[in-house]
Amino acid sequence: MGLGSMMLRNKLAGMILLATLLVTAASASAQTKVVIGAASASEMAAPIYVAIDQGYFREAGLEAELVDFRGGAPAIQALVGGGINVCVCAVDHVVRLRSRRQDVAVAVELDTRHSYALVSRTGTSYASVADLRGKRIGITSPSSLTDNTLRWALAKAGLNPDRDVEIVGAGGGASMKAAIDSGRVEAGMVINADLLHMQTGSNNGYRIVQDFRGIPYPSLALLTRESWFSQQPDAARGFVRAVLRGISAIRADRAVALAGLRRQFPDYSEAEIDALAADVQARLAPEGRVEEAGYQTLLEMLLPAEPGLRRIPFAEISIPPVRD
Repeated sequence: MGLGSMMLRNKLAGMILLATLLVTAASASAQTKVVIGAASASEMAAPIYVAIDQGYFREAGLEAELVDFRGGAPAIQALVGGGINVCVCAVDHVVRLRSRRQDVAVAVELDTRHSYALVSRTGTSYASVADLRGKRIGITSPSSLTDNTLRWALAKAGLNPDRDVEIVGAGGGASMKAAIDSGRVEAGMVINADLLHMQTGSNNGYRIVQDFRGIPYPSLALLTRESWFSQQPDAARGFVRAVLRGISAIRADRAVALAGLRRQFPDYSEAEIDALAADVQARLAPEGRVEEAGYQTLLEMLLPAEPGLRRIPFAEISIPPVRD
């Protein structure tokens, strides 16, 4: 091959490489970022991790960014303020915000059961929330699912939440564990995934005072603003479809659930991951829909704690389903 031919060949190769890079850059720049705020470290967020790992968001032209808020109230504030597009939060917030004429609604339901238990250190004798009169009890944050649930349980036990106990915002995860360990609170509301980890192996030093996890309840969903759907319909609908694909994949294949959970909880043992996978498959909402019976339980818990709220009709809490 002559020098001229080699130079031409190298020039063509360079042009091809440049074109490839330009196409790749253009593709990357075409991705619309969706910022997702998580109120808690729940295994029920697994469909989001699966959608990331399986490329469902990428196929929809989206880049998903997860932000950990460790509490429903701050995550909701970010959603209403426009700092995030989606909140992995309790459906309680939909009732509260729609009562205040905010356009927040459920885009995808995740969990069909309550996700918290009231936990104390091993060695305490508390048999239920009724035994905690005069004690400090930890919630993740004010006006959160944990706050509403605790106030409901206290009232059912004949206690006044504002006089008979001291309710303390302690955060979630390690913060709640530290509050219980240090005695800052006598008992605290702990989400299922954290409780499983706290009761396993060398960590085991905790007992359940009152368990709410069997109650039918839309405890965790993907909340968004209706205005996002109207302003960025392609991104919003693409996001919902990607998450629904994640839900379907998890419900159909335990291996998919395991992979997503290993990414979400890298410090958990295989036994813990397997337990969470079984939990996710059993509790994920079919097709991401809120169940009306669970919603009625939500109203039963929430409205007495905040009597000024409107009883939002079931038909108004969700954005119309997005399906292919």
